[in-house]
Amino acid sequence: MRKPKTITVQRGRVVGEGATKTLANADLASKIDFLCHAEGAHIEVRFGLVLIVCSGPTAEWSYQVVDPAHEREGKVFYQNGLGGNLTMRQAISRVRLYAAQRDWKPQIGDDEGFIARAECQSEQERDLRHWIKWQRSYADLIKAGKTHAEAHQQATGY
Repeated sequence: MRKPKTITVQRGRVVGEGATKTLANADLASKIDFLCHAEGAHIEVRFGLVLIVCSGPTAEWSYQVVDPAHEREGKVFYQNGLGGNLTMRQAISRVRLYAAQRDWKPQIGDDEGFIARAECQSEQERDLRHWIKWQRSYADLIKAGKTHAEAHQQATGY
């Protein structure tokens, strides 16, 4: 089957895409509007990590997770884009999920308390709860003497 053609229009570094020129121009206008009304960067400290969320020049959310305890200027663990079809609250929630996954250890006894401290939105809370359940299952299988491959398969449900 043929791949549908995508029309691309550009103004400066902002690119709009769509199936027709009208849709591509609408996408471009939406991204320019996003940039004109974008909030300033959001910076917070959570789980001992510095989380930075901001809108980039391509009308997409980007983020960095920095561990200030590393070396002189901190170590950047994650630096990536989140896409443009999000609100700032949704972007912050996703970055909080990534930070929580970075900080979680099997020794943490109160998973629900940990999830509450992450302060994610409900979708990311579900993802974090599922991820922790998988991590606990995997760790238990490793303790039971399974190989990493066997533990991964069984924890995943294959």
